[in-house]
Amino acid sequence: MVIYSYSTLTMTIVRLFLLGILFLPGGRAKAQKQEPPYRMRRGGIPQVKRILIYETVEKPSPGFANLRANVSTEKLLRLAQQSNPAMRLYAALALADRKYPKLYEVFGEIIRSDQRVTLQLTHPDNGRVFTRKTYPSSELYDRFYYSGRYQKLTAQDSASYTFQLLKLDSVALTLASQGYPIDWRTEETACYTNNAYPGSYAAIRKLCLDLVETKYGSAPLAHALASYREKADVPLIARFEQWSLWAAVTQFPDPALWPLLQPYVGKESDYRFYAAVASYQNQAAAHLLDSIYRHRLYYDDGAGRRTLSELAQALSNHYHPVFDSLIVQLWWQQQLITPAEVTLFTKRDEKKAAAIFTRGLLGFSPTGNSFLVSYESGLNTERLMSNLLLPILQHDSLTFRAVTFHGLSVFGDKDLAALCGIIRQHHLTWAASALLTRLSAEERAFDLFTISETLLSIGNADVHRRTRELLLKKPVQEFIGKWPVSFDKLLKSYNLTPLSP
Repeated sequence: MVIYSYSTLTMTIVRLFLLGILFLPGGRAKAQKQEPPYRMRRGGIPQVKRILIYETVEKPSPGFANLRANVSTEKLLRLAQQSNPAMRLYAALALADRKYPKLYEVFGEIIRSDQRVTLQLTHPDNGRVFTRKTYPSSELYDRFYYSGRYQKLTAQDSASYTFQLLKLDSVALTLASQGYPIDWRTEETACYTNNAYPGSYAAIRKLCLDLVETKYGSAPLAHALASYREKADVPLIARFEQWSLWAAVTQFPDPALWPLLQPYVGKESDYRFYAAVASYQNQAAAHLLDSIYRHRLYYDDGAGRRTLSELAQALSNHYHPVFDSLIVQLWWQQQLITPAEVTLFTKRDEKKAAAIFTRGLLGFSPTGNSFLVSYESGLNTERLMSNLLLPILQHDSLTFRAVTFHGLSVFGDKDLAALCGIIRQHHLTWAASALLTRLSAEERAFDLFTISETLLSIGNADVHRRTRELLLKKPVQEFIGKWPVSFDKLLKSYNLTPLSP
């Protein structure tokens, strides 16, 4: 009989307990979650996934930073041909960061050996974990694409980047036409940046033929094919439907394709459809779009204004003087206009533009009309409103007064800020009474501050006093953020007693 000491028996039980926990259902999974810290090393698909997550351009690992900075191009090219997938990817990423002139050759080899991977990522804003399926080749493409897409480049670097991107696009599309797996995001971007590159034509045409035969559509591929504007492709384009057809027609508005758009009238209310029609830039297109607007042949189930804003944007992006009448109607009746149209009308005839702008501005209502259009991301609405108002001020001061009084009763937010900015800049003291009336009725912090700032800028001592008295009746101290402090600073700058006790 074996006799165990108390301590030996205790340790044995602990070991058995830990082993039991490890091999319980889920036990091994929990143990595997504690991965070792990432470092550069050889490896298979698991290491490839870690590379795609951790090896960013800005924050590379020490090992990769050394590889990228110090290893010769010749050696990197040899590494890119290794059988180890991790080392191939390290070399390819380093060459992409170096802007290697023949990156497209390396890109092609990565595609030929590609395996789809699932990355587990954490959202930078909310911390939520999500998964994304991708290919290493797609991440390599994106790495190069973003290296120059939104950067300020010299003319020489820009030309080099554009050529390299066209070659990458051509490789991706050619290999896709041969059946190699290409991430759909990469294929889509390649189609839109291809710009009728001759080296990609055969591949794009084959991909389009394959799609038509399988009854599937692809707006990006249709866009890419139509960009070549080959008359021989019209019969193929004519086999496209809906979004694919519209994308192709927008690039290549051939007369033979015009009848194919007619069946969608009254059934589709989409920017892409409007753009396809507008791309013809003729009287027939103007008549059809005008008919769609006048006879309300668009969805008006709460999305009607969004639909009309897409119509306005299509007219702007495919502008032709033949559309002027409809553009003006959309402004007068719907308060929809784009910055490009405002600039164009002003440059063409500033006095006539002032009259056009006046009628639209007088149509604004307290319900919150806005000329914001759905395809104008990053639109500076304050600047746009200023560009609408200034020609009126320049050419008709009496009309500008009418617009000002109307605007002070209905404008809000950035629209109001633009009007008040002009009042301050030109010291229009006659607006003080209307500003005080608006101040007495206003409750929103931003608009209250804008109006108060304007009154104090143009007013005399009596206006200053009345402004402060009206502010005392407002819940300024209850506004969130720094608004109470901002109001106090504003009053102090005019030697007035702050609102805070």
